[in-house]
Amino acid sequence: MIAWLTSLFNRPTTSLPWNQHSAKSPLDLRDSYREGMSVDELLTALDKIIEKQLSDADDKLSRPEHWGPVASLVSSAAQGSRQVVAAFLEANEVGTNESASAFVASLDQLKQQLMVARRQYDAVYNDEDGYGGATYMEVIRDIYHLQEALGYTPSHTIAELRESVHSL
Repeated sequence: MIAWLTSLFNRPTTSLPWNQHSAKSPLDLRDSYREGMSVDELLTALDKIIEKQLSDADDKLSRPEHWGPVASLVSSAAQGSRQVVAAFLEANEVGTNESASAFVASLDQLKQQLMVARRQYDAVYNDEDGYGGATYMEVIRDIYHLQEALGYTPSHTIAELRESVHSL
């Protein structure tokens, strides 16, 4: 568990195979999801979800002439998502004595925490075009799809989660 958290923060995002200029879409990530995955495999899938957003942010930061201030907003949101996931895993001691099905169910709580982080992001950053908010929503959507692919029915639909952003 600690090793996974350390790797999440220390891994160079540009060296990952799915992190070449045309990163896989969220739907492509689902190709690797299957029922019966171990907790370690689920952690790897979650890592890929976060790394995809970090890669997108790195790509935007490398082309400031095209992306301008959007790049830093996407980077802030990607980093924020990574911090929420790391804090969630550490606080819940994921992987110590947990079954894969319990871990998949606990992802509902993680999505809620990401929604709270998105609200906080919206309150702090002047993201008129919504790119940073969309980064949070892509992470949430990908986690939702991971749960579905593993046969779990998430507690809230993506539409309900999206609506919850605006309900406060």
